[in-house]
Amino acid sequence: MKLGVTGVGYLGEHHTRILTSLPGVEVVGVCDVDSGRGKRIAERYGTSYFEDFEDLLGKVDGMVVAVPTELHYEVGKRVLEAGVNLLLEKPIAASVKDAYELVELAEQKELVFLVGHIERFNPAVLALEGKVLSPVFIEAKRTSLRTGEDPQSLIIDLMIHDIDLALYFSGKRPEKVRGRIVSCPDGPAFAVAELDFGSSFAVLTASRSFCWKERKMRIAEQDRVFSIDFVERKSEVVERNGIPFRLPVRDEEPLRLELVSFIDAIRGKPLPFSPSDAVLALEVGMEVVRSCGI
Repeated sequence: MKLGVTGVGYLGEHHTRILTSLPGVEVVGVCDVDSGRGKRIAERYGTSYFEDFEDLLGKVDGMVVAVPTELHYEVGKRVLEAGVNLLLEKPIAASVKDAYELVELAEQKELVFLVGHIERFNPAVLALEGKVLSPVFIEAKRTSLRTGEDPQSLIIDLMIHDIDLALYFSGKRPEKVRGRIVSCPDGPAFAVAELDFGSSFAVLTASRSFCWKERKMRIAEQDRVFSIDFVERKSEVVERNGIPFRLPVRDEEPLRLELVSFIDAIRGKPLPFSPSDAVLALEVGMEVVRSCGI
């Protein structure tokens, strides 16, 4: 299996690191607009540097694209047009229109198209597969220490993880969406979203101007509550007796599971979820953005 990586910033380097460690995979090359970094990453992981990602397209079976969001459509479209399978980092695109076009193009070309909603591959989430049946309330908090985040990016790049999971666990689109930005003197501090699914309700909070890193979700059903710690990769359930029970969780890196799923799909196995799920997460995220008045 021959693969390439376009965009080797922080996340793209980790894609390269893992891919070069997988049996039966050859990383033909990497590409980055920062030629100095691109060459260093290529040397570090024993591959080649390409100045133009299009020079890689005729040499690979699949391409991992980890460029800035505003370039997702442009780069992703070119990869698909060249007949190359695509793993595109989330969010799927900067606009819903572009997202739909990418999905349609992948379907027309009969190509594998996986969007990197990495929390879908978090072992703590996988441990709940088939266990969450009828949620009535979902609460998520996703905070970190970085500052200077613009409001839309806070929702579309950070909160979108939890939007996607709320959609996944609820199994449907929300009937109503509300959003709010809570500001501090030095800029937006919190984005809050409320998703009303009719039979269930979700409250999601995201911040990159916070004093500690927290990434957790709770899913309440009629007689039990599931808890997920995304950072620690732990899941537990509390039944009516109030005693928490730790669920068995695989000790694996989410990004590795994501990449293996992409490779398996190229080899003929089904994708774990449809790129249409990523479009829906973006649509709902944009509804939150509009509700915030951004």
